[in-house]
Amino acid sequence: MKTKKAQIIFMALIVSLTMLSQKSYSQKAEKATKYETIDLEVSMSCNACSNKLGKCLAYEKGVKDFDIDLKNKNVRVKYNKSKTSKKEIIKSISNLDFEVTEKDAKCKTETKCNKKTTKCCNKKS
Repeated sequence: MKTKKAQIIFMALIVSLTMLSQKSYSQKAEKATKYETIDLEVSMSCNACSNKLGKCLAYEKGVKDFDIDLKNKNVRVKYNKSKTSKKEIIKSISNLDFEVTEKDAKCKTETKCNKKTTKCCNKKS
C-alpha cells in the first residue's frame, strides 16, 4: 500500500515537472519572438554623424541594441516590436536629416524613406 502511494506521488511529481518545463519553454519562445532586427543604410559620412545617430537610437523607445558601421554606412537595429516599429525607427533617423534605406534581405529590395536632403553635420550650409 505504501508503495502504491509512493508510485502515485512519484508520477504526480513527474507530470508536474513536465508541465512546468513546457510552460517555461513556451515563455522562452515568446520572448524570442518579441524582438525583430532591421538592417538600414544611412547616409552618414563622419564620426560626428555616427555619434549623433547613436545618441538618437540609444534613447529611442523599444530599441534593445544597435550596431553602427560608419565605413559601410550600415546600421543594424534590434527592437521590441510591441514598443516600436520599423516605421518609427526610420522616422526618428530621418528626423536627424539622414537619408535612410531599409534593406530587406528576404526579397533583396530596398525602400527609401526621406523627404529631406542629406547634409553632413560637419559641413556648414
